[in-house]
Amino acid sequence: MVFVVRAEALVTAVLGNKPRSVSSWRKVLMPCLLGAVTLMASAVGAEPNGEPAAPACAGTPAECGRAAFAAGVMAYEAEDYELALRHFRSAQSLKAHPVVLYNVALAEAKLGFFLEAAAHVREVYADPATPDGMLPEVSALRDQVEAKVALITVEDSEAVLTVDGERADGDPPSARVNPGAHRIRVEIDGEIVSEREAVVVPGERLRLAITAPRHPPPAPASPTPRPPAVVTAEPEVRAAAPRPRSPLRSWVLVSGGATAGLGVASLASGLDTRRAFREFEGDVSGLTEAERQDRVEDGERRELRTNVLLGLTGVVALTTGVLVVVSLRPRARTQRMSLLISPGMAAVMGRF
Repeated sequence: MVFVVRAEALVTAVLGNKPRSVSSWRKVLMPCLLGAVTLMASAVGAEPNGEPAAPACAGTPAECGRAAFAAGVMAYEAEDYELALRHFRSAQSLKAHPVVLYNVALAEAKLGFFLEAAAHVREVYADPATPDGMLPEVSALRDQVEAKVALITVEDSEAVLTVDGERADGDPPSARVNPGAHRIRVEIDGEIVSEREAVVVPGERLRLAITAPRHPPPAPASPTPRPPAVVTAEPEVRAAAPRPRSPLRSWVLVSGGATAGLGVASLASGLDTRRAFREFEGDVSGLTEAERQDRVEDGERRELRTNVLLGLTGVVALTTGVLVVVSLRPRARTQRMSLLISPGMAAVMGRF
């Protein structure tokens, strides 16, 4: 549990490190428990506005501080962080200790008060009374809350930035704020150039850019006569129109790709036909007449397929050669070309 170490550290700070008898522990813990019950009862009897009634503690400030601390631990574990924060602050005011202040920062972080939590954690880390064993945990909490503090900056070193009625410092002016809604106002030379409400999220970096002119140019007192305009004629220069891209290149690429694809398919079909023929020669002695006839018909189909692919490959390859030759010739003023491919014919028609 998070608060076991902190509670022991607080009791150690009050009792010291010397061994104590049972009666000594009872003298310390009993007032704590009685005070905690009193504080819990006072919290139940809170005023309608949400503020707790003034807790009645008949013990010494140290005893009441320990009781308030114990009540804060109970409220924190019950996830009632507002009540826990009130108890921890009360304990810190009655008996200040860095362990108690650390718990104040924990409750503030849970409620979104990261700016206050960061300040308290820095104070705990710099306090020489902070136990050495807590420093790594304090450093980790400091990094967490610092990362969630939002920053509002105006990108003008001469501007005046006001956030929630408080003027920001720095060059350029910037303000560290908690996440949530804030009223922002920017002034330049005593004039309000921007005033709006903005909602920032944890860790956001909001930068305000001023686009309004700083000093508008003054109007001339009297119009200044202008000299007569001199019109000079210059030869009109027209950019050369881009040469239209010839469609032949696209056809060459398409035809070349088709030739390559058909060539690969023809090679694969020929190898498959050859393999089937060798298998037939090895198995012919053990086949029946019907099986031999089926194998022969299958071989003929494979051979026909290979021949068709070879024929198509040759036609497309020829077409590709024609396209390449035509595309390498000098372009004429008028050049029109079309490609016609059918199952039994491939033709290239053009006018040059």
